[in-house]
Amino acid sequence: MKFLAAEEDNDEINLTPLIDVVFLLLIFFMLTTTFKQETTLSIDLPEVSSLEQEDRLISIEVLIDKEGRYAVNNQVLQNHSATALREHLKALRSENGNLNVVIRADAQSSHQSLMWLLDAAAAVGLLNISIAADTKPLEAIK
Repeated sequence: MKFLAAEEDNDEINLTPLIDVVFLLLIFFMLTTTFKQETTLSIDLPEVSSLEQEDRLISIEVLIDKEGRYAVNNQVLQNHSATALREHLKALRSENGNLNVVIRADAQSSHQSLMWLLDAAAAVGLLNISIAADTKPLEAIK
């Protein structure tokens, strides 16, 4: 009787399915990943001396107390409404042209009175606005 020779077992690992799975994972991650695109603008700022800029802008100071009353250049407004403030700023703008508005608001003043002031300034075309504050070290604010 003649026996057939037993086939030898193949002890090698077939890498083809493993490579296929790795490529599929690579394609999946490439398609699902979002890339952050940052856009930047390259601008050249104009050069001016600080003395010329200070001469052109006349500053007006607007004070807001904790009751919401306004004082423009140390003149307390009799009517504390937003329309009265807008009319007063409009008159100052027509007299002087380009103005710089410095806002000094009390810490206890309402957010609404500050928003009325910002709205009134924007309505009459006053766009150079600064908000003044007392400087305190961070350790004191706790």
